[in-house]
Amino acid sequence: MAMIRFSRITLVWMLALTTGTKSQDTCEKAQCKQTFGSLDVIHGSLVKVSDKKFALWTASKTLSFTGSQEERERSCSEACVKEGKDVCRSAHLEAFQSEDTPSTCELFAENVYDHLPSVLSTIRTDSPGWTSFHVLNSFCEDAPCQNIGKCVPDFATNQGVCECTGYSGKFCQDLDPLEEDGSVYFTFDDGQMKNLGRSGDVLTEGTGDGLVIYDMARNTRVVQCQTLQCFNFGDSANTPCLTTYTEPFCATGMTLSFWVRCLRGFANVNQIIGIMTQGTGTHQGLDIIADFKNKEFTISLDLPSTHWFCRFQNVPTEFYQNWMFVSYTFDKSTQKLVCFLNERRLEVTTATLTSPQSPSPRALFGSIEKYLLDDVFFVPKFSTDDMISAYYNSTKFN
Repeated sequence: MAMIRFSRITLVWMLALTTGTKSQDTCEKAQCKQTFGSLDVIHGSLVKVSDKKFALWTASKTLSFTGSQEERERSCSEACVKEGKDVCRSAHLEAFQSEDTPSTCELFAENVYDHLPSVLSTIRTDSPGWTSFHVLNSFCEDAPCQNIGKCVPDFATNQGVCECTGYSGKFCQDLDPLEEDGSVYFTFDDGQMKNLGRSGDVLTEGTGDGLVIYDMARNTRVVQCQTLQCFNFGDSANTPCLTTYTEPFCATGMTLSFWVRCLRGFANVNQIIGIMTQGTGTHQGLDIIADFKNKEFTISLDLPSTHWFCRFQNVPTEFYQNWMFVSYTFDKSTQKLVCFLNERRLEVTTATLTSPQSPSPRALFGSIEKYLLDDVFFVPKFSTDDMISAYYNSTKFN
């Protein structure tokens, strides 16, 4: 894009055409047609780029012009403005050969802002002598969107917005796991089990043990859980990688993070609390267990024929009296499991062989003892440490 910006020239055309009938107002700031009395006034703002033409696109209209190079450029760009945005948002003019040889002018309905700068360089190709034009949008022109964000222009206001994936902010400048495709994020702030993620999954209450209450040392409402089905999210249709672990679902991995606080279990040093379980029996897909007796916290993940687990040791009993951040993320390509317990981190790259198991089609939160749960986040992909850290920091004081 640096070469394009260096050589570009912004053109502004205004045309007044006599007409007998009053036409409809179709004004956009970048390409505008308005009627004043008996005159249709058409104007537009285009960016001219020398030694470039458009490849891969199909022309919506083809014209031919003669005259000097300046006259041909003017005629081609004016034609784009006259045709309007539905026919022309980009155009190019064939290289000048001689005064007796016309130059082809092709109009395209495609908008250059629909492409990332890296992709546009393959469409707007180097072609000595050619001239390309595109309708101007001041917000998108300098490619303001960061981190592979897509710039969406608003030609009527000469403004625009950045569409982000995995990032947020006006220019996609802030790492935000909640913006990941397929993310599920359950918060209980408004007193309901509500998914604020992007996947559209609906949280299902379990046996009535998922009770939304006001916070205990948190600034928002939380859910109180007890028994083996406090609530569940996902099934074989909505969150398949939590149930099948097979392609094409969660092709690169999966991530689950949440905040949890025990209410009574820490009082009994021999207590074991199953915070989350999937399926039935031992090693059945996913277990997250707090073992007070052995001062251990274990995250166990089973795939067919293999068994991964992160085991945090020397976890003091007092630790469970406060809110804990629990997270695991699995990378299928490298067969790596990364787990977090607050700031503590474990990485596991070797698995223990087990017998194949068939997980049930539900992921369940629940325990024989009461505990509190908040800010449940799931995304069907492996998450980097930076993503986990960003989620941890964004929810730490909620």
